[in-house]
Amino acid sequence: MIKTLSPEILPHLFVGAAIEATRIMHENPNNIKKVIAVIDSPFNLGIESKVDSVMRLRLTDCKWLSLSENFEEAFDFIDEALEKKSNILVHCSVGENRSVALVIAYIMCRHQKSFEEVHDLMKRKYDKTNLSPDFVEGLRAYENQ
Repeated sequence: MIKTLSPEILPHLFVGAAIEATRIMHENPNNIKKVIAVIDSPFNLGIESKVDSVMRLRLTDCKWLSLSENFEEAFDFIDEALEKKSNILVHCSVGENRSVALVIAYIMCRHQKSFEEVHDLMKRKYDKTNLSPDFVEGLRAYENQ
């Protein structure tokens, strides 16, 4: 069995890098059924044949506004997976910033938690967490909306 690099942040909610999505194409150690790919290039084309559904958010690593504009659609996609107890992977290229920010924002919104609480949780569960200053600022502003 392939060792997974994607931790389970909440039950059925995993975060990671593009390499984890690539692994799904060959072996799926976390039994991932849905994927959100927050990546600015067509990556892992063909993964749709290995999972139930894929959401592609073609975003660069430096645009908080672009990411936050996709929250509602992405959060609904995550909700749908979690309601069915289907494992979902949220990934970006390296797995440090975009995917982490999206999962943090999701937990803040759906579980009414502060940025600090969720950021601390993420750092404990996922040592690759490395938010850019722009995304930290964006998440702090999102908390105050």
